[in-house]
Amino acid sequence: MRAGARVWTGFQNLPELNIENPAVRGYLYQDPDSVVRSYLREGADGWRLDTAFELGYQFLRELTQAAHEEMPGSLIVGEIVNYPDEWLRSIDAVMNLHCAKLCLARSMKASHLRLPGGCSTAWSAMPGLKPC
Repeated sequence: MRAGARVWTGFQNLPELNIENPAVRGYLYQDPDSVVRSYLREGADGWRLDTAFELGYQFLRELTQAAHEEMPGSLIVGEIVNYPDEWLRSIDAVMNLHCAKLCLARSMKASHLRLPGGCSTAWSAMPGLKPC
């Protein structure tokens, strides 16, 4: 923390926003001139949200709804590091690079794609899927 500002994992150029504050939510997606809505009006097709899992279901649900109100068919994709079932009720799609790497390793049987220490623990959270 520098000068009273909270930052994400120590990166001074990534401030943490108090998304529980209604004014912050308004600025980001609720207000007619919000960031999300104005970019969609200017031609963006959607948003990809890094570390979306840190934002929570309710925030993501509200942001997705605002985006769809502004531009039906817009896409909200969030980076999720765990099982995506609940998250898909809040956003349109998820990306999980860890899981993608595991899937590629399994399908290609390529040792250079395997994670250090194996992948059986990561697969344990995904019912119906078998580890590498």
